[in-house]
Amino acid sequence: MLTSVWKNMKKRSLPTKTLYPFVRKSNTAKEAAALGKLGIACSSFGQYEQAIDDREKSLAIDREIKHRQGETTSLNNIGTVYRQLQQTEKAIKKYQGCQYLVGCG
Repeated sequence: MLTSVWKNMKKRSLPTKTLYPFVRKSNTAKEAAALGKLGIACSSFGQYEQAIDDREKSLAIDREIKHRQGETTSLNNIGTVYRQLQQTEKAIKKYQGCQYLVGCG
């Protein structure tokens, strides 16, 4: 997965050199965090579909390593992008996932 992440980063017009050291590490928690930050960068450049993709990858890693805080953050961030795209139903589902994880749902 690390190699595919780096290849995708190289194709973009984003500050990839800043994130490269984190993605190249074999620490999956740092990889998930780097993907989340890349999603933030994509959102700020208006690349919303790519932002969702990066954050979904981050979410998958967080789930795999059972990192609940990261999982909650990823779900919240994905919900925020869907809200920006005015896809309310998808946003609500992601936010409900956050509520479930923190025990409020």
